Amino acid sequence: MLKLKVSFNHLFCPLFFSHRPRKKHIYFTSLIKTLRHFNPVSDKHFKDKIQNYWANPSIPEILSFADRLYEEEQYLEAYELLNRIRLLKEPEVLWRLARVLYIMSLDKDVTADVKWEMTKEAKKLLTIAVDIGQYLNIGGGL
Repeated sequence: MLKLKVSFNHLFCPLFFSHRPRKKHIYFTSLIKTLRHFNPVSDKHFKDKIQNYWANPSIPEILSFADRLYEEEQYLEAYELLNRIRLLKEPEVLWRLARVLYIMSLDKDVTADVKWEMTKEAKKLLTIAVDIGQYLNIGGGL
């Protein structure tokens, strides 16, 4: 989609509302040429993202990848990765997710309401992680 700089409205309206057949042919040709170069699947980054999204790595692989993203300060990508598996109710996943949410809430561009929601969500995740950890007797007497 990034390659398509001209809106479809500019291409379709002259094609259907022009009364001159020659002009319609020119607009139709430009539309075909534009759409020929519009192929989102051909973008390498897009292919990698799809492949990573549908891959079935194990939880330790996901956690190590999320830690690497956190160290590289790619917090949003780490959040997206961990958020996909948050329903597994793994304490390791939940505390990493809370950590990323807290760090993202410290950004100066985030509004106060969003910061409040992010920290509230992080607190909720940590509470769930601690409850699960106590139930499973993880953490050496937390």
